[in-house]
This record gives sequence, structure tokens and C-alpha cells, in this order.
Amino acid sequence: MAQTAKGKKIRVVVIGTDHANQRHQDTDEELEKRRAKFDQHLRKFIKEVDLVAEEAGDDTEVWKGLKEKEQQDKADLGELSKLFDKGIVDGPVSTIARTIADELKVRHEDVDVDIRADESDPESIEKRGDAIAAKILDVLEDAERVLVIVGEKHRADIEQRLKEKGLSVKSFEFP
Repeated sequence: MAQTAKGKKIRVVVIGTDHANQRHQDTDEELEKRRAKFDQHLRKFIKEVDLVAEEAGDDTEVWKGLKEKEQQDKADLGELSKLFDKGIVDGPVSTIARTIADELKVRHEDVDVDIRADESDPESIEKRGDAIAAKILDVLEDAERVLVIVGEKHRADIEQRLKEKGLSVKSFEFP
């Protein structure tokens, strides 16, 4: 079992979710309802941990990507794009977990990596999993209780990798 420098066991909870749940990045009513539940769910965990390690990406880069997609949809679909318009917000926003961690004075680390895996290619999935797990292990420092938030597609992979490193891990999907 992995331990901190003080000899304490490291306990990890991994939550897998759709990345759209992680930020108030648009005004989609259904997503906002899910995000409100995600916020409530996260508050219960974050008040009990020393570290939040979140795969979320840079706030500005995520926002730019969403705005570019919105513009592309308008160019491709014209007036029909209004049927799919989610109302992307006017600027970058922090993740819900970062906001809560800041409020509660809990350390938050972004463990996103610049490896976009082809879900049909096991080798690229392995590279992404290796990189995310390594980044999580790098930011542990003296944390004893850790909340890890990743995309649901790689929750089980990250859970397994952290267990292989000797951490005590439980994982859940949201929602």
C-alpha cells in the first residue's frame, strides 16, 4: 500500500464524468441541472480530502475550443445551428471542483494531458492512461485523501493504474 512521507496510507476516490459536467460553460438547461447535482456531490467529497486532482484542461483553451465549435456549427448549419446552440458563455470559467476547492482551501491540481486517445486504438489509450496516472502521482506530495476527477471513458483505467501503484482506490461514475 502506498504511503505518504509520514507513513500514512493514501486513499483515493476517482469520479468519472462527462467533461461537460465539469464547468458552467454554457446555458444548456439540462446540463445546468446536472452540474448543480455535480456541485452538491463534489462538495461532500472535497470537504473530506487534502487534494483534488482533476483532468479538465486549461480554462481558456477549453472555452476557445467551445467557441470555435459554436462558430463552426453556425457556418456549417446556418439557421439550423440555433437548434443545437447551447449558449457558450462569454469567457473562460473555472471548473466546479476548482471553485469548491478554492472556497474550502483544498489544494487543486489539473492533471490533464495533451494526449487525445483514439478510443479504438489500445496503444493510444495506454499512452493517455500512463500520462494521466503519472501526473496524478506527481502531484500527491503529502496528501492522504485524494479526489480524482476524470472523463468517464478512462475512469476504470485510471483506477486500475493507481491500484497498481499501491494506492487504496474506490471509483464512481457521475451521474
